[in-house]
This record gives sequence, C-alpha cells and structure tokens, in this order.
Amino acid sequence: MNSPPQEPRHPTLPNGLRLGAPFGITLKLHWSFLLLAAWLGLSTIGGSGSTTALVSLLVLGTVVFGSVALHEYGHALTARHYGIGTKEITLLPIGGIAQLEGTPSHPRQEFWIAIAGPAVNLALAALALVGLSMKSAAASTPPGGGVIDSLLSFAIYVNLFMGLFNLLPALPMDGGRILRAALALRMPALRATQISATVARILAAAMMGFGLLQSELILALIGGFVWVTAGAEQRRMEFQSQNRRPFRRTNIENERTSISTDSSKGWSAKGSDDAAESARLVGRGSTPKR
Repeated sequence: MNSPPQEPRHPTLPNGLRLGAPFGITLKLHWSFLLLAAWLGLSTIGGSGSTTALVSLLVLGTVVFGSVALHEYGHALTARHYGIGTKEITLLPIGGIAQLEGTPSHPRQEFWIAIAGPAVNLALAALALVGLSMKSAAASTPPGGGVIDSLLSFAIYVNLFMGLFNLLPALPMDGGRILRAALALRMPALRATQISATVARILAAAMMGFGLLQSELILALIGGFVWVTAGAEQRRMEFQSQNRRPFRRTNIENERTSISTDSSKGWSAKGSDDAAESARLVGRGSTPKR
C-alpha cells in the first residue's frame, strides 16, 4: 500500500550554538556566523595589526547581531500574541530566521507578524536618531563622544537598511509575506502565494545577477535563498490545497456553511496540521555590507 504524499518542507537548519532563551524562545547562532566572525577578526588583525580595530569590529558586529535578533523577536512575539509559538530563532550571516510552530489562521495575522520585524528595526533607527540628536544638542562633548556618535550613526544605518530591505516584496522576506497577506484578502491563498512567489523569483534573479556582476556575494546568496524558499512555499501551499479538496467534497453537505465562510479564500486553518509539519520560516534580518 502506497504511503500518502508528504507535505513539502522548507530547508531545515543544522544545530547552532545556543545563546539562551529570551522571552522563553531559544536563540541560536549558526556555525557559519562563527566562521565569518573568525575570518573577519583574523583579516582585521592581519591587515592592521591593531587590537583597537578588532575591538571596533566586535562592537559594530554586536550592533548588527542585536538588531537582527530584535527583528526576529518582533516576529516571534507578535506570533505569540495570536497564539502561535516559536520553536527557535537562528541567526545567520545573511540574517535571521524565526521558526514558527503554526500557521496564521487569517491573512491579517500574517500581515502583522510579517511587518513586526521591519517595524522593530525602524523603531530602533528612530531611537538611535533621537539619541544622536540629543547628544549633538548638548553644550559640550564628553570624552569618547566621537565614538558614541559613530556607534549611533552605524545603528541608524544598519536598522534603516534592515527594515527597508526586508520590505522588498520577495517571499520569504517580510515584504513578500505582507504582499501575500494583502492579496489573500481578495483572492484564494494559493493564487496569492503563486503571484507572490513569481514576484519573489523575479527579484531573486535580479539580486543574484547584480550580486555576481558587482562581486556582492552576500546579496547573491540572499537572492539564491529567496529563489529556493519562494518555490518551496508555493509547493507547500499547492500541496495543502490539493489535499483539502477531497475532504471538502465528502463533507460539503454537512459543512456547507463553514466551508463557504472559512475556506472561501483558501487560507489554511490554524491547527489543521501537526505543529512540527507546519513550522514556517519567517523573517529575514539581512546583514548590510558597509
């Protein structure tokens, strides 16, 4: 007897270094992040021979690291507001990923979960700008004031870049999920996903092409990730749509009202699948190259 087809899954991530569990959500650092940090550190020491340059690199890296982590916790805590848990958050050199344990029950929920990450970055940029403005308005500059100015300016740059870049309409980036949620309010979720995946692959091809031509390896890698995961998300939704149809036919007489109300837009109901099977990859706190 043939086994039933399995729902396509997003690419999984290997275990990383566990940093803790703020807000009760495990935070991990992917091993590739550690390799990148080691390479940058050795390159800095070899190029300048200065420990001051290495300390500066570590401080700036901490700003990026913290901004990415807070971006992902924005997603995770908003999802928790809607009753959706988060398995873990993993930070990578090209951004972060929050693995949700369920699926939003309505497009509006996905919209707010998706927009929460960029909103956190824009709020952080605004706070850093206020701090920089207040410091500039002070009558005197305290010792080390120039360093603080540079740090605040870098925080503004990082968070503005991260917040705006993630609003690009490319699944699985936040902008792509916002686009899909907006479309799903007016059409079936499968069609909304297909349109969003097509837009995502067009942008992914542009990112890969531009990244390779301009030797921007990080941008090319992000484009490749978007291309693969946009296709995976479309296949997942197509699988769910195909496997709901027989159930609807056999139960149409008993559940005509609920089907016309809950499934008219094709949005999968929360809790319809096992939590581990329906885990979603949400958020892309991309690391800018300065």
